[in-house]
Amino acid sequence: MPIFLMNTNQLCIELRNSLARHGTDLRLVDNGDLKTADKVIFFNLDNKLLRHCLDAGLTPERLALLLYEPDVIQPDQYDSRVWKCFGQIFTWRDDLVDNSRFFKLRWPQMTRPVRTLPGFEDRKLLAMINTNKYGYIDGEGYSYRRKAIRFFDGCGRFDLYGHGWNNLAWPIIHATAAAVRSVKLPRPLPAKCMLPGNIAAAYIKDIAQGLSPFVSYAGTVSDKDETLAKYRFCLCIENQLNYPGYVTEKLFDCFFSGTVPVYLGAANVEEYVPRDCFISMSNTKDFSTLLDILQSMGPAEFGKYQQAGRNFVTADAFHEWTHEGVYESVADRLMSM
Repeated sequence: MPIFLMNTNQLCIELRNSLARHGTDLRLVDNGDLKTADKVIFFNLDNKLLRHCLDAGLTPERLALLLYEPDVIQPDQYDSRVWKCFGQIFTWRDDLVDNSRFFKLRWPQMTRPVRTLPGFEDRKLLAMINTNKYGYIDGEGYSYRRKAIRFFDGCGRFDLYGHGWNNLAWPIIHATAAAVRSVKLPRPLPAKCMLPGNIAAAYIKDIAQGLSPFVSYAGTVSDKDETLAKYRFCLCIENQLNYPGYVTEKLFDCFFSGTVPVYLGAANVEEYVPRDCFISMSNTKDFSTLLDILQSMGPAEFGKYQQAGRNFVTADAFHEWTHEGVYESVADRLMSM
């Protein structure tokens, strides 16, 4: 029986089950010697483990990399020097997929029933649920997210949820950590990384703006679905903007709660999610125009968006987005080489 090892602290049950159907045993790295593994699977890059694998003589065809996190979170794994070490790379980035060495990886989604939902009149206008994050990579969505919050903060019909807002220490700790990670990247820098001078300017701006509280902050949430269901619309701004294929749970969480996403992220999102399911921020010229659109939408038009989203997540085709569907596809590819 082939033995595959993976580098996470928690075994991916769906991938284990999918590989088991191929007669392959998936174990954690700690449970076996690297040299005995037919393949080692990386859930995002682990530099220490990669060095161990190379020292053990594992060739690229015995190493597979799943690129979950985008450049803004883990830029070191988007270095072509790293990619040379792996025979199979799975990624959400459509511009890399060639079905030879790079294969499509969708962001796996939790499924849950669409329950009885509050009606149009019982919902407040707009919310956002995000942790306050920082990154110094070109195309990061964090700063645009804060820009949007600053605008809607004063409209009186917007609520902000998540960790790290209105906490004076948070920007200092997390912006500093993000800036340090960026300046310590190996040279030459991976694509999309800011130059040190630009990082410094953005960092100082983030620290200064962190001193101003958000009046719309409503705390953290214990049940995301339940909170979303209280609102007609939710601002869904991806961590990484304008990359083809980076579509995460932000859209789908809204569909399960009957909330209409106001989306900005993947440049080609309409290739994955029908256009009638969401409102595109990229099609509005400014935040004032967007607010007018949201405030003027009546129950009939809202209901069409809501039903389209519900239809999408309850259709058979949504299986390819689920944990089971995603890891079935990964397992098939892993066993094909």
